[in-house]
Amino acid sequence: MLRRPPLLALLVALAALPARAGERERAAVERSVASIEAAELRGDLAAERRRRFSDAAARPEDVGARFLALYASPRGESTWEADRALAVRFPRSPWPHLGMARIYLDWRVTDQAEVELARALSLDSGNALALRLRGELRERQGRPEEARSDFRAAISSDPASAAAWMGLARLARAHGDREEARQDARAALQADPEHAPALALLGAIAGEEGDRAGAAALLARAAAGWPSNREIRVSLATSRQEQGDLAGALGEWQAAVELQDDLQAESAVAELARRLSEQGAEQKALERVVALDPSRHAAWSRLGELRLARGDVEGAEAALRRASEGGASAADGPAHAQVARLLAERGEYVEALREYRAAGDAGREGRAALESRLHVAPPGPGEVAALQRDVASLVSRTYQERVRSVPSLSGSLRVRVTVDREGRASGIEVLEDTVHDDAVRATAYWNLKDASYPKDRPGRYAFSFSFGRR
Repeated sequence: MLRRPPLLALLVALAALPARAGERERAAVERSVASIEAAELRGDLAAERRRRFSDAAARPEDVGARFLALYASPRGESTWEADRALAVRFPRSPWPHLGMARIYLDWRVTDQAEVELARALSLDSGNALALRLRGELRERQGRPEEARSDFRAAISSDPASAAAWMGLARLARAHGDREEARQDARAALQADPEHAPALALLGAIAGEEGDRAGAAALLARAAAGWPSNREIRVSLATSRQEQGDLAGALGEWQAAVELQDDLQAESAVAELARRLSEQGAEQKALERVVALDPSRHAAWSRLGELRLARGDVEGAEAALRRASEGGASAADGPAHAQVARLLAERGEYVEALREYRAAGDAGREGRAALESRLHVAPPGPGEVAALQRDVASLVSRTYQERVRSVPSLSGSLRVRVTVDREGRASGIEVLEDTVHDDAVRATAYWNLKDASYPKDRPGRYAFSFSFGRR
């Protein structure tokens, strides 16, 4: 035997309970609907749902109470089935049809939503909730005049319907009538002083009119009542930043990121965190920036700096290498220079000098110091035998300096150079290295790389160097 899910069982049980003759007054149900919708915006719907189910269970003959319990339930198949059962049980009540209509609206099944709204209005032609929901449907369908007529009819039936006033405000704003939109939103606040959609609209208008302080105050109240609305968070972040409240703006951008991660928000978080010297937050944001757009070389470069400051040398090098992939742009020079310094500190001199050269002006001082230390002073044009002798002399100088620190240093090094017709080294390959000292290897490598070879004699030439204690 199949077991019915707990929520579905409870919903169906509520729908099957005997009803009391009559219904709760329309206005009372409308106020309760407003409370449920506000709880949903606040993210506190679970508590409201428990209260509504408890109320319905305590008054099993009240169809309005049962409708409100379903209205506070998830808009899924189970709730729709319970609303349908309620409509069968109470054919003279409009509420179950409105419950199904709302679910159809959420599902975007507009034809069925219209059918249920029509049924509800045939049972209660002045039902403010039915008129308001039909107005929202027509607004969505791009029928503004009909939507406006429904919203006005809903207000005539229930002047305290903040949602209906907001329907008019949205239509006015879409039509470009800012003043009318403001008046309708203010009327919504008279009905419900903390109606988040009205506060958000008024905050947006204030911002457009240059009232930064007013916009921030309104948007902060809207965000408190509708914390899951990312658009409000972004608007509030922008407003706070325009006021110079960088810490407040950072908090709102971080909240926006939690709702939906995107490049704009992460970049804003990184920039504000940098300006506030909050390196942890900046690094976290930059990690997401480069994940979303790996081509952001400046972000990679800054990320490398932050990782290095935290002692993550390996991570810093990886980031700075990605930053240096931008090519020969001057903007990438500092990244190349930082990679070079990291490599030099680790004793990886061949690659360190390569990065210093790629850094251009940013690596000029570091390059000069390292080339001097490695005795990189390539000989001028000459025969291969003369180049062997001259480079061997330079490599020997580096070896003699290194052997003072490492007395046991010895071995041999063989390097093959591929030379083009212009007499330039187009390729360097280490064939043998039993010395295992990067300074010695770098001296041979870069002097052979920079040397001038005989022109019109392309080919591959091997150079050998031997070292031992004397």
